[in-house]
Amino acid sequence: MKQKHPIGLRIGYISAALLSSGIFASGVVAAQGNKSAAKPETDVLIEKLYRSMSLPDSLDYSRDYFERNVNASLKARKEMPWGKEISDELFENFVVPLRTNNETLDESRIEFYKELAPRVRNMDMEQAALEVNHWAHEKVTYRPSDARTSSPMASVKTSWGRCGEESAFVVAAMRSVCIPARQVYTPRWAHTDDNHAWVEVFVNGRWQFLGGCEPEPILNKAWFNAPASRGMLMNSRTDGVYTGSEEILFSSPYYTLINVTENYAPTATAQVKVTDAKGKPIKDADVSFCLYNYAEFYPIARRKSDAAGTASVTTGKGDLLIIAVKGDSIGMEKISVGKESPIPVVAINHRIGDEFTFDLDLVPPVQGKNLPVVSERQETENNRRKAEEDAIRNAYMATFAKAEESMNLGLDNAADIATMSNILPASYGNHQVIKEFVKTSPDRRRAVGILKSLSEKDWRDVELEVLRSHYAETKPIAETGLDSVTYFNYLANPRVSYEWLTPYKKEILSGISKDEQKRMASDPRLWVEWVRKNIKVSGEKNPRGLNIRPISVWKHRRDIDPHSRDIFFVAGARSLGIPARLNPLSDKPEYTLDGKTWQTVEFST
Repeated sequence: MKQKHPIGLRIGYISAALLSSGIFASGVVAAQGNKSAAKPETDVLIEKLYRSMSLPDSLDYSRDYFERNVNASLKARKEMPWGKEISDELFENFVVPLRTNNETLDESRIEFYKELAPRVRNMDMEQAALEVNHWAHEKVTYRPSDARTSSPMASVKTSWGRCGEESAFVVAAMRSVCIPARQVYTPRWAHTDDNHAWVEVFVNGRWQFLGGCEPEPILNKAWFNAPASRGMLMNSRTDGVYTGSEEILFSSPYYTLINVTENYAPTATAQVKVTDAKGKPIKDADVSFCLYNYAEFYPIARRKSDAAGTASVTTGKGDLLIIAVKGDSIGMEKISVGKESPIPVVAINHRIGDEFTFDLDLVPPVQGKNLPVVSERQETENNRRKAEEDAIRNAYMATFAKAEESMNLGLDNAADIATMSNILPASYGNHQVIKEFVKTSPDRRRAVGILKSLSEKDWRDVELEVLRSHYAETKPIAETGLDSVTYFNYLANPRVSYEWLTPYKKEILSGISKDEQKRMASDPRLWVEWVRKNIKVSGEKNPRGLNIRPISVWKHRRDIDPHSRDIFFVAGARSLGIPARLNPLSDKPEYTLDGKTWQTVEFST
């Protein structure tokens, strides 16, 4: 979510070259030409990528994919005039990596370069960074959506996205022309119920910021200057181990979370000492630094106490609630960052579940006053360009399907026509895929039912292959004995959680004998037991919590995080003809045989 700003955002179309490439038919551009022999430098960078990337990326994408994209980064470094200025550390951490957040990886590195390189080639890096954001503004504008992050190319196809999608898109665009870039995120503003994501670029020897798809005449100017100046914590991330000078909030071989608060607000060290009821220091207590927001105390950082009982993190200068837990005991204390002397003590003197109260008077940080100023001439020119970019976006959006086109899909009942009159306009740049699926399906009513089971974001980026495979590999409703709600939502539906939609049913079933399929379909406990025995769970190699595709889980079967295991269970159950879901409240896997009684699956027992 993000605060709305008076500046209206705008986007546009992608070039004729991209339209003709076929990206809007599938969401992914096919590799062109034969694979060339890898250069030694390419091999070195790919090896570093594989050492640092989370397990899902190493399973879900091919080496050839990473090789093409690493070569694209090397090409940009060679051809962009600022490439020689970028250190190896910046290049390897903030140019070469393809992942920004939890988005699906795509071909944006290669495709964006085709449009952007000619546009920025004769600029310096600062001018180029500003120009890339103007280009991004032609493509994508702000609108809220669900928690799944669209890929950069999908955002272009749709023409809009939430702030996390805008910033992921702009980071991809910056990196495509060898500008070191990263996404910055504040989990909660200190003064209002909201959060936000934006972009930093390393220009002129330092990290500077901009609003993704929100062009301004200069860097370090955006609608969020004021709220950021009183932010309590802002972070960024990179794959692997990062050795830069900034404070590290979390580090593993596969992922590093970086504290960038000092780039935006006055900071101080929030430090506490954790003790027992008698004042003895407690080691390895879980210490949460909590900000009051959305009517809850949200942990903006977590630390372990050291041998002296101390734990600390750099934050803005405001009030926090510290919650310390050790075993089944808990303690709480308010601190005022930058004002506490001596170090506050948090005594763990209650049992978890005990009732106790204490008064809190929380004060957020003071808003900064040194905001950047631009000239009237700069502002006028920037507004003129944004109006042009609005027109480009509007021209592209005028090509989207209209509600009345549902009448031309050959549907035979009013309910399906009404449904498609809602789905088609909401599919935006993906409308050709949606229309082709319905028109070419033998049972168009069943095709409409599958589309109806998906989310609005799915309509905007689902691929034709996915729709056709789930249609073909699910029995018709008449052969299942299920009611329509259970059939479409929990059997034919390609969507389980926030995973990228892929075909999987045919491949999963190909590894299970026909006899086993029949036994599991009649007794789902056999499928539960198969998953329990064969899928080895560990989240260590997936600290970002990315969703592993069901087919990758099926093939790899080890080091699978619990949530990806649960998604796979549901996907496999549906492949076997067993209606299944993740419970909308508990997120636990469930199955049903009659569509009425749901059985919760507990893999730990």
